[in-house]
Amino acid sequence: MNDISGGNKIWLCWSRLRVVTLLFMLSLLALPIYAQNNKEVEKAKNRNETLKQQIKALVDENTSLQNRIEENKKQLQQKQNYLQDLKAQNEATNISPEQINALQNKVDSLERDNNILKTQFDSLKKVKVKKADELYGLHLQVSEMGVYSDIETKQRYEQNQTLFSKRYSELTPLQVNNVVRSLEDFKNMVGYAEYKKKVKFMERNRNLYEECIGALNSKYNDITVQQLRDQLLPLRENKENKEQGIFKLNTEQFNEMDSLDIKLSRFKGGLRELQTIIEKVNKDPEIAWLRSEGKNRQQCVEAMRKYLETEPAKPRKEWKNQNVVERYFNMVSYLSKAYQTYKRELSDNPFNTTNIEKEILSYNLQ
Repeated sequence: MNDISGGNKIWLCWSRLRVVTLLFMLSLLALPIYAQNNKEVEKAKNRNETLKQQIKALVDENTSLQNRIEENKKQLQQKQNYLQDLKAQNEATNISPEQINALQNKVDSLERDNNILKTQFDSLKKVKVKKADELYGLHLQVSEMGVYSDIETKQRYEQNQTLFSKRYSELTPLQVNNVVRSLEDFKNMVGYAEYKKKVKFMERNRNLYEECIGALNSKYNDITVQQLRDQLLPLRENKENKEQGIFKLNTEQFNEMDSLDIKLSRFKGGLRELQTIIEKVNKDPEIAWLRSEGKNRQQCVEAMRKYLETEPAKPRKEWKNQNVVERYFNMVSYLSKAYQTYKRELSDNPFNTTNIEKEILSYNLQ
């Protein structure tokens, strides 16, 4: 019995293996067919769109022609009425036949123009009907390939959802815009209601990320910074409320947005530190004397180094700037650029008040 049972097991395993292998081979064969059908669907869609545009152009041209026909009819009627009036006057007052002939020629010309326009109009109507038939045929083709279209839609739907877990710095505006614009394409998919909220959540956060980066690269504005931090606060609390369209961030997303809040929080403090450095430079007795002399540029620059160097050649007890640079200037792009510009301008000409110095000291920080 045991031998027979073992034989049956081997036979079952072998049968299953054959079935799996067969299914695998069929799936490989189906791939080119699927790809080919996908291409056919895409071609049909493109042709469909081209026909739509052609039909729109024809409709516009039809409308234009119809307007011209109506205008021609109006002018024709006016000329005919005038012609009848002239004929009536001619019978009473003997108006010259030349005048009547001239007007009759205009009426005849208008009639010819009107006939030409009608011919063009009828021709365009026939073309429009033909194009509409082509469009309907293509609609049927795409409909027949609906199964492949559904697969493509499902793939796009799933692919879009992978963007929800990306850091906002990794998302391009084009990616986000494409997902937002294609929302209606997936309204029949399972889980669409939540998907739509997640798309809006992603869009809001991506825009907020861009606004924060813009603020850190721009001149300090207390109101803007506070408004951005207020928007970041719910994200930093990281509480989910699906009904309100709020979802928990993953670790990378949270760290990224939290980092932005920290940087924004240090903007004002960094400005104060930079103002303090500038004031120390300006109040230093040795620097003030060298500036008043206006002669020894190199000596003046050397005297300023104790306030400006980030990595002094020799350790100094009074050196505290390194911590300031790391805590503030390296965290805020605007401050980093301002600090580097200030040092460069002083090095170029230590005797004059620099442009960036004027800008930094103009901030009235409460």
